[in-house]
Amino acid sequence: QRLHSRPIVRIRCRTMGMGVNPLDMLEDITLTAEDAILRVSGIELLSVLRGHRVGGWTAIDAPTLTISKWRLPRAVGPRTDAFCAGIKPATLLGALTDEEESMLCIHTAGTQPALASLEAKEQAQGTLLDSASKLAYSMATTITSVYSKASIGGIYQMARSAVNTATKRKISDDSEMDTSEDRARDVEVGEKTWLWRSLSDPIRQVTSLWPSPSGCVLAAADQLGRILLLDAPTFCAMQIWKGYRDAVCGWVELPPQGEAGGEYELHLVIYAPRKSVVEIWAVASNKRRCAFRCSDLCRLLQPEPAFCCQLPREDKLPRAGGLTCYILDPQGNLANVRIHAQRGVVAE
Repeated sequence: QRLHSRPIVRIRCRTMGMGVNPLDMLEDITLTAEDAILRVSGIELLSVLRGHRVGGWTAIDAPTLTISKWRLPRAVGPRTDAFCAGIKPATLLGALTDEEESMLCIHTAGTQPALASLEAKEQAQGTLLDSASKLAYSMATTITSVYSKASIGGIYQMARSAVNTATKRKISDDSEMDTSEDRARDVEVGEKTWLWRSLSDPIRQVTSLWPSPSGCVLAAADQLGRILLLDAPTFCAMQIWKGYRDAVCGWVELPPQGEAGGEYELHLVIYAPRKSVVEIWAVASNKRRCAFRCSDLCRLLQPEPAFCCQLPREDKLPRAGGLTCYILDPQGNLANVRIHAQRGVVAE
């Protein structure tokens, strides 16, 4: 499936409760191109992947994904990273009058401006839900109809053939509705967006964004060695660090320092290869918790949170202190950053 005419430079996942609204249950994947932002539903993508695994789908058999696509405003230059933060919080006037239109908030990084938060209209998801429900209903009814024939070829083979039959039926229905406009939609420019807030600096290029697991804060790094901590709902800078060229960021949850109990706190992990050091900073107090030395050839690895729709029911609730990241050294050894932080190792 052709999504865009230019390469995709970055992929970001948003899971349940991640974004400006902690009650947002949507899960999606944000795809960043230099001149456009694309979004894929997490549920729809998982359904297609399960079809490949269970039904033996091929690349030709798989149904077409529903893609939300937005083009950049003229005042915004090429983008290097983006994160869909969900519906933007309403203003005071909008909350009182209930007349303000809900807009999607997309935080982006790049050049001219270095940081830009865009407003976009939420594209209708009726087609996505209708397509998924029709496909699920077709697969379920076809599988049920062949259970009587299971004694001949076996339940697994018959169920697999039923999934293939339902998929081909869905593809044939889609092919009948295919027109020249549908084929041209793969390379369309996308819907319009508006610039909400930005950080303009002609010489600065922000290369990466690291959203926290809750999506309430973002870390951004530029080519000048500066790291910004941003508040996601307001897109305002909370803290800035200088002198961290080529730095990579991650997140870890730690118990309060010097206390026997208490809630776990979110900390920003900064790996500075030019300094050969890993530093851990508390987000709430903006104080450095600890630091430790490492090789300048290491890699900081942050496990992506899994989509809640594919987790067991008992694992869908977040566990306190479960967030961590790892340091991979050139010898292949994996070190847990949380363990080093709890030891309280301080760099010299």
